[in-house]
Amino acid sequence: GDVVKLKSGSPDMTVSGYEKPIDIEAIAYRREARDLGEGVMVKCSWFDGKKPMGNKYHENLLDLVRAANE
Repeated sequence: GDVVKLKSGSPDMTVSGYEKPIDIEAIAYRREARDLGEGVMVKCSWFDGKKPMGNKYHENLLDLVRAANE
C-alpha cells in the first residue's frame, strides 16, 4: 500500500508486494542494476490512463512518496 516512485522519475506507483531475488544477475537486465547488490525487488502497480500497469524494481531505485498508514 505504500506509494513510491523511481528516483529517476515516474508516475506514483502503489507497492503490491516484495520479492527477494535468488540471483541478482538474473534480475540485472540493465547494466546499472548489477551494481545494486543484494536486496529486495519491489512489485509496483500504476495506471497509464485507464490501463493497469505493473513491474518489479530494485528497492534502491525507489523513493517513498507516502507510507500506507498516512
